[in-house]
Amino acid sequence: MHDGASALLETGFRRPDALLVAATLPVLDGIAVVRAVRARLDRSVCPILLALGADESDRAGAGLDAGANGCLARPYGVPELLGVVREVRNPVRLATPPGVLCVRHITMDVANYDVLVREKPVHFPLLEFRVLRILMENAGNVVTLETICELGWGSPNTASNTVSVHMRRIRKRLGDTGSPRLIESVRGVGYRLRLDGERSRNRS
Repeated sequence: MHDGASALLETGFRRPDALLVAATLPVLDGIAVVRAVRARLDRSVCPILLALGADESDRAGAGLDAGANGCLARPYGVPELLGVVREVRNPVRLATPPGVLCVRHITMDVANYDVLVREKPVHFPLLEFRVLRILMENAGNVVTLETICELGWGSPNTASNTVSVHMRRIRKRLGDTGSPRLIESVRGVGYRLRLDGERSRNRS
């Protein structure tokens, strides 16, 4: 579809298994399309991915708040797209059995998809929940970008800026705005969730 209004109309007719929406569309904005579809169809019924251009990363937050399951940076390859679609439709199972994870002021109930930050519930979309789980299960250690992409998106070829967009969202949900970061970026390698009292190894 070439415009948001037509895309919304076709979605009502076709009831797709998943939806890929460009952030910027004529007639009806892509984020407005996400919001309208999500008002009628649950995340599990119709996952929505928001495609972002190089100069549109600031729109990721609005798209996720509107109900998108995740974001894809354009240009993207077909393997990356299919990997993300597979992930939101059939999540990759991690090695650790369901339970409760506790790292610093974060508590995660894996089985019930609940996260408490300083004992207050905070909603995490599926992809961000999975990425946070990966970091919590490996707290104190650097998790490579390839591992995060493979376990979080189902494809090791996910663009690094796609991961960066979601990592910023995770930090925001955790209130990770201080210095040093709770989740630090190890340049050229990946990310690490610092344990209490640990010194930062990198600078992000």
